[in-house]
Amino acid sequence: WSIDQRPDFWQAIVAFFDVQFRSPPTVTLIEDIEMPSAQWFPGATLNFAEHLLRRRDDHPAVVAVSEDGQREQLSYAQLAEHVAGLQKSLRAAGVGIGDRVAACMPNTWQTLVGMLATTSLGAIWSCSSPDFGTQGVIDRFGQIEPKVLITCAGYRYAGKRIDQSAKLNE
Repeated sequence: WSIDQRPDFWQAIVAFFDVQFRSPPTVTLIEDIEMPSAQWFPGATLNFAEHLLRRRDDHPAVVAVSEDGQREQLSYAQLAEHVAGLQKSLRAAGVGIGDRVAACMPNTWQTLVGMLATTSLGAIWSCSSPDFGTQGVIDRFGQIEPKVLITCAGYRYAGKRIDQSAKLNE
């Protein structure tokens, strides 16, 4: 059915996951001779972060386990609260639809908050690992000209604390 009735299948997926478009699609699918030319939900817009943050209860949303085994858990309500705080700061910095926010951050729940706060404003998120060299970060982010750069003072890797201060100053 998912192959023979593609538009019906994808409309059922939208209904099942309660996808709430800001602007509804004109149709579900416009197909062409080849798959890469297909247009899915043309005309539709939605906010990715809005969908991920719809829940605001005490159920676990994120469970993070650091390299040293420390476990942190955020509920949906806590995650939304962190995102709202950073969203407010990004908005105050002038970040809006189409702007770019870059981050040089490790894989942590704080980085997830950065991505959600950025995309909730309609801005574009780009992230690199903090172990990139200074020139690698400049090359990567120089192409997108971010309005804001989010980074960390340090992180843990292979049991060692890595200080980012010199790289940040550079």
